[in-house]
Amino acid sequence: MPDGDSVDKLVAKTGLPFPGEVSSIVVNEKLFMKSYLKTLAGKGIVIEDVRKALSEREYAENITRLLEKNGLKKDVFEQQGLTGLFVKVPPGLKLDVPLYYCFILESPGFYQKILNIIEIGDRAQVTLAKGCAAIVEEGVHSALTLIDVGRGCDVTSIMVHNWRSKVKVGAKTNVRVEAGSVLREYYVKLTPVDSITLTSEVHAYEKSRVEIYSSTIGHRRSRVHHNTRVKLKGAGSSAIINVKSVANDQSFIRHNIMLEALSAETRGHVECTGLLLGDAVFETIPSLKSASMDSELTHEASLGKIKSDEVFYLMTRGLSEEEATRLIVVGFLSQVYEKLPKQLKEYLLSITRLFVSKTL
Repeated sequence: MPDGDSVDKLVAKTGLPFPGEVSSIVVNEKLFMKSYLKTLAGKGIVIEDVRKALSEREYAENITRLLEKNGLKKDVFEQQGLTGLFVKVPPGLKLDVPLYYCFILESPGFYQKILNIIEIGDRAQVTLAKGCAAIVEEGVHSALTLIDVGRGCDVTSIMVHNWRSKVKVGAKTNVRVEAGSVLREYYVKLTPVDSITLTSEVHAYEKSRVEIYSSTIGHRRSRVHHNTRVKLKGAGSSAIINVKSVANDQSFIRHNIMLEALSAETRGHVECTGLLLGDAVFETIPSLKSASMDSELTHEASLGKIKSDEVFYLMTRGLSEEEATRLIVVGFLSQVYEKLPKQLKEYLLSITRLFVSKTL
């Protein structure tokens, strides 16, 4: 097992945030833990290898229940090479620092299979900061994450992807947001990838609120598919989905977004905005569906290029055309970070500046 310094250096190599606060790291299929876990355990937080957690009586029942909620059985664990995390946050906990863990592809051509099961107790307040990255040019990453958010929670979930140009990615996230809870999801992908398909389905119950934000760049000939579906199942539930994407070079980006109102007094809005650079293609498919006369759902979508007068203005201030373009792209993508706490906002801004300067 690598020591703490080695883990920090490995995470830092990926360009992911919070390298000093990693609680666990999966390198290919091997899970490593850090001493930070002792601090978390003192607060009642459990972070455990998902296979090991299934073999422990106190966690097995919860894992089985969450699998069944999502139409799965324990035979999902029979997949060879499967790894992942079981995370349990106790009721009423208010965690001031992000709970950060990451998954890294380190071996060329490796097929990484991840299953994460996350249970957040009633009235908990927590930020989940997750990172996935490759430090080799080629490989496959496949992940399924199941999240159960209890009643009256305040949860922020951040995912930063830093892939390489020949990596293929498939990731699916299923979330249940119980009554009175708030869930904010942020997704950031600003580096090249061969292909990536992200599927997210969220079920929101009585008086809960869901906010989903996405910041994405397509590079070269990459293919990026986002499938997002939010079901407002409880009376008084609401959702905001805000997507910002830049399609560069000859990339293809598609956002397929479905917002469903299945109960009374539900509200939702979808906003999808794309910038086109080069010979790229951007496609957005926002869909609204209502089964209640008391619901109010709206959507807004726009595609376009960077305005020449904006670039010209910045060039009159001494920037080159390339520098002006990068500055505009950073400002465009970072709009989705506005509601984050200052520290988290600054982290994502710094990553956005870094990746945009390297890849555009």
